[in-house]
Amino acid sequence: PAEVYQAKASLSSVSPTNLQADPGDRYVLFASTNCDRCNSRVNSLLAELNFDVSIDIHFTKQDTRKSITDWAGLMQISPAAVETGKITLNPYSQIAVDFGNPTPPSLYFYDKSSNSVSEVR
Repeated sequence: PAEVYQAKASLSSVSPTNLQADPGDRYVLFASTNCDRCNSRVNSLLAELNFDVSIDIHFTKQDTRKSITDWAGLMQISPAAVETGKITLNPYSQIAVDFGNPTPPSLYFYDKSSNSVSEVR
């Protein structure tokens, strides 16, 4: 959603334990299909995912659509979650540039009620 990337200007840092997720909030993860730390981060997010919170996963320039699709299968991301937008799988785009081309895995949290983005450390 565009509002996530417009809110980027208010970037701050937050600990995962301080997050209070509400409906409409989103995680934004920059990942690579060849990154064990990324896989661990995704597994943690999926295990803790609140039904009202979504995940936007953005991949690096080196990741192809095929490698992203294969990776999603390996990570057991359901096609239904992707079809409904609960999880989005995004090839490299301007969004990564807007976020400063973060090193995978980099995780951000969009709080819809305050229209702010925080880096999760």
